[in-house]
Amino acid sequence: MYQLRTSDFDMLLNIKPSSVLDLVQDVACLHAEQIGVGFDDLLKQGMLWVLTKVKYTVKKMPKLYQNVTVKT
Repeated sequence: MYQLRTSDFDMLLNIKPSSVLDLVQDVACLHAEQIGVGFDDLLKQGMLWVLTKVKYTVKKMPKLYQNVTVKT
């Protein structure tokens, strides 16, 4: 669960794409570590993963200071 901050929104109170991607990246890193494919795990094997394209949809615009759940 993450609480959104004022810096996560633009002047029209829409969540910024950079904030959405930051949240997803944080959760994806935690998930990767939990399942044994985190940064350190892959580095030991001389491997890495790279994200080359992102597409997302905001189904319902979150509000300032709202708590949001992010899943991978």
